Amino acid sequence: MKVLQVLTLIFGLTIFANSQTSILSGSVYDAYGALIIGAKIVAVNERFEKFESFTDDKGEYKLNLPFKRYDSTGNFKVSKYILKVEAKHFEPFEIKDFKFVPSYKGQMNLDFALDIQPIVDVISVENHKKQTNKTKRKINNNK
Repeated sequence: MKVLQVLTLIFGLTIFANSQTSILSGSVYDAYGALIIGAKIVAVNERFEKFESFTDDKGEYKLNLPFKRYDSTGNFKVSKYILKVEAKHFEPFEIKDFKFVPSYKGQMNLDFALDIQPIVDVISVENHKKQTNKTKRKINNNK
């Protein structure tokens, strides 16, 4: 029984040593440098595992992301992610093939700046509706 417990412990430590988590953190800003509260940050790894976080009332986020310390040859293994950032009234932002390498302190920082969504499209749609209504009234008055 003791041998089984020791083997289970060794196996568990091996898995833990090869697949650990580290923190990716940062802030999300708008194009003018103001912090964005409630922005959604999504990271998807090569195995299609999804990790999510939202910015807090200080515009900061934290994601616990797994990484492999070493591959089978003993070399340091870089974890690759797709990062997506979304916030209401802002253009979505995406980084493909983001290479995540935790520092010796177990943390990596990355800030984002989002562009404001143009509101011209909304205004032009409203103007189009007004013009259409005016045209319909003119046609109805001419009959």
